[in-house]
Amino acid sequence: MHAITDKAAGADDIFPKFLSELKEELCFPVTLIMTASLESGIMPEGWKLANVTFIFKKGSKCDVENYRPVSLFCKLIEGIVRDSILNHLEKIICLAHGFKKV
Repeated sequence: MHAITDKAAGADDIFPKFLSELKEELCFPVTLIMTASLESGIMPEGWKLANVTFIFKKGSKCDVENYRPVSLFCKLIEGIVRDSILNHLEKIICLAHGFKKV
């Protein structure tokens, strides 16, 4: 976990160590906000401004075409949705003749 907690503050001026130490306290209120946003279809204004990070793909690091832009917030939401869907599908598969992930 040191790799995350030793990093500098992001664009929001919040240090990862701060978020890491308060993750238990922040989990419930953030979940409420995200759930309300997903259910209502309304995204808080601050979430509409993406902090885009460019991730290197392959080839020469000097060529800008070898990088792809990624919105970290969208990546977070995608991960949550993916995990939820996979969790649901795994339950269905377990009920169907005992097949499950190995």
